[in-house]
Amino acid sequence: MKFDEKDRINLKKIGVTTLLDLALKLPKSFEDTSLAAAPKDGHVSVAVEIKSAYRQGGMLHAVCWCEAWEQSVKIVIFNAKPWHHGAFKVGKSVFVSGKCAYAYGSWQLTNPKIVTKINEIIPKYKLSLRDDSFKNLIQKYVNLPNLIEAGLAPKEAEFLLDLHRGDEKSVAILDALVREKASADVLKFVEIYNYLKKLNAKKTHFKAPKIKLFDISDWLKNLPFAPTSDQLNAIADLRADFSGEEAMRRVVMGDVGSGKTLVMLAAALSVYPSPALIMAPTSILAEQIYAEAARLLPDFMRVLLVKSGDKPEFNGVNLIIGTHVLLYQNLPAAPLVMIDEQHRFGSNQREKINALASGGLGRDLQLDGADGEFEVKFEGGERSNLTEISPQKRQAKKADETRAHVVQFSATPIPRTLSMIQSSFAEFSFLKQMPFEKHIHTQILQSADFGELLTHIKAQIAKGKQVAVIYPLVESSENSNYQGLEEAQGFWRANFANVYVTHGKDKEKERVLREFRECGDVLLSTTVVEVGISLPRLSTIVIVGAERLGLASLHQLRGRVGRNGGSGFCFLFTKLKNPPTRLREFCETLDGFKIAEIDLKNRQSGDILNGAFQHGATFEYYDYEEDITQAAKDRLGLYKM
Repeated sequence: MKFDEKDRINLKKIGVTTLLDLALKLPKSFEDTSLAAAPKDGHVSVAVEIKSAYRQGGMLHAVCWCEAWEQSVKIVIFNAKPWHHGAFKVGKSVFVSGKCAYAYGSWQLTNPKIVTKINEIIPKYKLSLRDDSFKNLIQKYVNLPNLIEAGLAPKEAEFLLDLHRGDEKSVAILDALVREKASADVLKFVEIYNYLKKLNAKKTHFKAPKIKLFDISDWLKNLPFAPTSDQLNAIADLRADFSGEEAMRRVVMGDVGSGKTLVMLAAALSVYPSPALIMAPTSILAEQIYAEAARLLPDFMRVLLVKSGDKPEFNGVNLIIGTHVLLYQNLPAAPLVMIDEQHRFGSNQREKINALASGGLGRDLQLDGADGEFEVKFEGGERSNLTEISPQKRQAKKADETRAHVVQFSATPIPRTLSMIQSSFAEFSFLKQMPFEKHIHTQILQSADFGELLTHIKAQIAKGKQVAVIYPLVESSENSNYQGLEEAQGFWRANFANVYVTHGKDKEKERVLREFRECGDVLLSTTVVEVGISLPRLSTIVIVGAERLGLASLHQLRGRVGRNGGSGFCFLFTKLKNPPTRLREFCETLDGFKIAEIDLKNRQSGDILNGAFQHGATFEYYDYEEDITQAAKDRLGLYKM
């Protein structure tokens, strides 16, 4: 079913693109204009005749006769406007609706409004469209045949119709829904069912490049360590993806230290001799992956590390590793793209690396020089900026288009990613097993605890350990009650030796981090150390203004300590008298997936469908219930997400 063009435009303004979107825009309340036969406490509608009226300050007082009640009724208007005096002029008969109560020896209506429609129950939607206009749209499109055609069962359709009908039954259902969550599962189901339908319509399906999988069984057996069962399962998932006819997108979720790098290398070896790409967010992390590749991969695998300013030759290379610099290279056609720490890249960047790798698989691509934008030349010579291609056009071009497989890796999922996991919106593999047990003590600190913190830091340095102090800002700000990095470094340099300072805009940050790793005691930084460099001697991290960061970032920072199974300490410093509950919950677990669930609970899922925002409410009723999600998928025909 399609909306009329004018209606489509108006409905789009309030986020309605489908019939079920429209049906799920439920009344927030009802205005009952049924005439009351007798006075009562609460909201009433009644016919009155104005007998007298007078002003008192900014108030309008009117004494009225109510024929139905056979008695006088007072009307009081606070902050009366000039038009009120005309509306409640002596001798006029009007219908009024408002709050009624017995006061000062008579029944009184406070700030009532004049109504023209009586004996009706009027739904109030609280939308940018007028209630009467929106009600007309509901009546025009939301009916039993249309709802059933959209995939709802008769009982589900009738429930929605009852809510919009505007009668006593509607009022009762909405009241029970608000107070007791009665029948909420129906709304949850319809909401996720509608969302999955839209997601499935939006999802593009591309042909996969033909890959003859390389046998990696001997390589796995001869590794200097035994892979965990989670690693082996993730590798098996990826190899199954590579064997399929459709280009797959998979996210491999693994907590800090769970062995994601091995999975990357196994995936790259699986597509040998074809090239694979790995894009990392920092040069240091790219170098670490390269070092592991050189250490673990067979000698016949040619591995290339691409740095800024390089003019690499890709001929004969089997694994290409780099940062965002890869986005500006003439990359070879590659059937596999891997993105490490996927949350550190924008969606445009992730799409761009995929498109570049896929260019030789069926398309010719040229960069236009704009940040985050690129041109695609499709067969036939048509050019288009991929960021501006409509879903309809992209869907039309997909039939003969071959795309690379994309695998994204991350430690702690942001709320949007976790909601996709819980709702089965994407393919996921999990690395929950750890090669060693973590021993990290996490504690909230406040200003009174600073002396104890300094004692702890000195003791750790005396043991040959390192300490990192993470500040929320480089420079102090009037909008923050915390020192900036630049202001704070004087204190640390005065009290400690071998203090190193860096931040995200520091062009020398990678050199500073390397020097700190070798001979530093205290590192002062921003969240630039969230991912990347391995610091084996780092035992303590202090996060200043911890309440300003998301839990995913806090967990990534905490993961910098105790990397090799030793004891670690994470201190969350805050000036808040009452630290938020989420920080206390964070202190109670080291499980990245539990932390992500806490983050999801507090920040919500964001815009899953379009990726416009990474957190905030996407659903009004649905709450990621697995049984409801599965029921919706079953209704849709068990399509593969």
